[in-house]
Amino acid sequence: MVDMEEELPRYAKICKQCGTVNEDGDALPGSGWIELLLWLCYIVPGVIYSIWRRTKKNGACTACGSRDIVQVGTPIGAQLLRQYHPGASIDAATPMQAPVAQRPAPSGTRIAKVLGAVLLAVFALAFLQGLLHRFG
Repeated sequence: MVDMEEELPRYAKICKQCGTVNEDGDALPGSGWIELLLWLCYIVPGVIYSIWRRTKKNGACTACGSRDIVQVGTPIGAQLLRQYHPGASIDAATPMQAPVAQRPAPSGTRIAKVLGAVLLAVFALAFLQGLLHRFG
């Protein structure tokens, strides 16, 4: 959440539903509990759900989960900012895009990370299963 006393960068995002302002604006869709349950039940549904959640993470409100968000540097965003946060201002000198260090990773990179985590989980489960058969 951003402090409303300072100037907001134009790339900050405001939610049309609740008025929450975030500079990152990223939240995972779906439920972490459902993901955990699917991983515990069987690996394939867990993998599919995890990949879906990570590839759809951009552009959701971190407070209410709505995907209806806009940048405060746009006309609609500026109007919403005045409506929900009358004392806030927009720093016109900032670019519309976040600095490279704050941008989300390209989707190919995200998918590679998810697949790496999945492979690690598969090997860990295989290792644990081998231990159970050996000592169980």
